[in-house]
Amino acid sequence: MKYIELKDYVLAHGHLPDKKKEEHRALLNWWKYNKRLIKQGKQSPFRTILLEKLSNLRTGRITPLLPPQDSNNVLLPDNEQ
Repeated sequence: MKYIELKDYVLAHGHLPDKKKEEHRALLNWWKYNKRLIKQGKQSPFRTILLEKLSNLRTGRITPLLPPQDSNNVLLPDNEQ
């Protein structure tokens, strides 16, 4: 699963993969594609939360992917509430 691969990469390196390094470019492309889906409102709330948490794992980053008014209406799975 790309999410787990990207999470492992971010935890190990503290940032997203470099677009100039071909061996991890697919992970970066997956990230960008899902970010685009969020902006278009086509991504599920659960996946949006997962991607936001992944984004916050990056060194020194706490940037919401959703506007604040939208993030209050998102339901978390039972084990995350």
